[in-house]
Amino acid sequence: MKGPWKGDHRISAGWRYSDGGGHFAWDVACPRGTELYALGNGQVVDCNDGEPDPAPKRYPGMPSNWIILKFTFPAGPYKGKTGYAYYQHLAKRGVKVKRGQRVKKGQLIGLSGSSGNSSGPHLHLVILKPGFVMSRATRYAYLSNPNMVVWRPDVAWGNVRYDKTIDVYAQKLKPGVKNSSSVRFLRYTLLKRGFMTPGPFTPKRPGNDYTMRVSKAVERWQRKKGHKPTGVMTNAQIKQYFTPNTRVELHY
Repeated sequence: MKGPWKGDHRISAGWRYSDGGGHFAWDVACPRGTELYALGNGQVVDCNDGEPDPAPKRYPGMPSNWIILKFTFPAGPYKGKTGYAYYQHLAKRGVKVKRGQRVKKGQLIGLSGSSGNSSGPHLHLVILKPGFVMSRATRYAYLSNPNMVVWRPDVAWGNVRYDKTIDVYAQKLKPGVKNSSSVRFLRYTLLKRGFMTPGPFTPKRPGNDYTMRVSKAVERWQRKKGHKPTGVMTNAQIKQYFTPNTRVELHY
């Protein structure tokens, strides 16, 4: 699932826990240190930082690192209205904003962690509907009144993309593949790095197919790096080629 965080991560808990207990939030199973972004333009209502991550001992109600954000819905049925978002279980020193600070949609506000009563690194995300308010004192009120909660949370952001990550699927990078976004980005980078001559193609219009032209360009890169020129990158070569670009998320 993509949302106001970096990358694509699994939802590990939803409306209810596996035992049937009320949860009324999303737990996003993301690695410790995953970047978290402001859901919309808004202001930090309150935040808490400095709690250990992970905690030496877990117990209900223990302190955690968190952010409450008052924001404007960027999309969906509530677009333009005001909501509140609660980001919980952040890393120690993972809160990157201050109380009262104004933020822009997509701005880095925190890093995920496993502080508080948490079994492992994840983001606990709660979003309140317009008309409801959240503060430090009332941040758990949704547990007794789940009608306050936007469900599902992705209703709040719709098709908005918060990170600039580009998904590249290794299995698509081979001759004969057509109309692939992964091939398109490979072609774009080959053009930008000078391994593929522009001709009718440019970085703005690189094309989407893995053609002979692409194979020849890949061979040029392979020769430069001391690899056997086959025209098709191995997984190790794909990692070598794309890793310098921090925008790329590789899928094998």
